[in-house]
Parts: sequence; C-alpha cells; structure tokens
Amino acid sequence: MRIVAINKFGSADVAKINHTTVPKPSTKQLLIKLKASSVNPVDAQIRSGHYEAFTPLPFNLGFDGAGIVEAVGDEVKDFSVGDRVYFVPAILNGQGTYADFCVVDAGLVAHIPDCLSFIEAAALSLAGSAAWESLIDRGRLCASETVLIHAGAGGVGHIAIQIAKALGAKVITTAKKCNRDILLRLGADVVLDYEDD
Repeated sequence: MRIVAINKFGSADVAKINHTTVPKPSTKQLLIKLKASSVNPVDAQIRSGHYEAFTPLPFNLGFDGAGIVEAVGDEVKDFSVGDRVYFVPAILNGQGTYADFCVVDAGLVAHIPDCLSFIEAAALSLAGSAAWESLIDRGRLCASETVLIHAGAGGVGHIAIQIAKALGAKVITTAKKCNRDILLRLGADVVLDYEDD
C-alpha cells in the first residue's frame, strides 16, 4: 500500500510516498480502506518540525479519514465489513490517513450519515471533533448559555457555531468583517469584527 511520510522536517517537498504492507487490525481495531482524507494546519506544522519532540521520524501524515471497513477486530461489535466510516486516528501517533489503508481503534470511528459523501466526512473529522470537544465535552455548553467563538470563519469555528446553535445557545463570534453575512447564515447571533477597535 501507499502512505505519505516524512523522513525529515522541512518544506512540502520532504513528504514522500512510501510503499509498505497493509496493516492488520488488533482485536479492538478496524482496517479501513481510505476513500478520502483532508489537509489540516497540523499536517504542515508537523512537517515543518513544530512538534518534533512528539513526532519521531519517519512520521506518516494525515489526521482525517473516511472510507470503507475492510476488516474488523474480534472484539469489535459496532462495525461490519463494508460499513462507510469516518475517523480521526489517535493524534500524533503517526498512523497517517494519507494512505490506501489505515488501522484505527474502533472507539475513534463513527458511521458516516447517509447525507454525507466520503469527501464531506473526511473534511469534518478533525475540525468537527475539535469543535465538539471544545463546546460539549470540555465546555459543557447548555442551551441557556451564551458562547464566544473566536475565528468563526475558520475550520473549527464555523462548525462550532452550528453545534452551539443546534444546542440552543446564543452565539457571539469574532471574524473579519467580510465574513459577517455567512456567519449570520450559519447561526451566529452577533459577529464582531476583530479588526475594529
């Protein structure tokens, strides 16, 4: 199988396609044939060496994945071969989703809703889970509360606005003035131009 990896830190040209064997899932893992992945700022940051202490080389790139379950570990109950799934592998473990296949712990995988394509699901994985974790898991946002979401037009921010509104919270966000209308359409109640003193 093919997988994109870095053997040194640097510019985009240090990323190379390597060939290796298809991994085998453990008892609590899934083997997923990837259909889509997406690029996040963390990929460029790792490639550039920003997390050098946590990313020993060689390091496989990619943190968003969507695909089809190819094999299921013996202890996995919620997934079957052929399921459409999306996931974020354990961060900084170097499993990499810029690949033909990926082995992932079943607890990090979800079924793709019928309304999403593989591309849409892969684009949602990391940014969507970051927004959910910030607002729901850690922030414990409730419907009666008001939340301030910085960088509302960013990858995590535009999803966070929608999650907060779906929950019933009041949303205040910061962004450039040119993004105001789209953020209001996404559900923001107040959009503050962060460039306006």
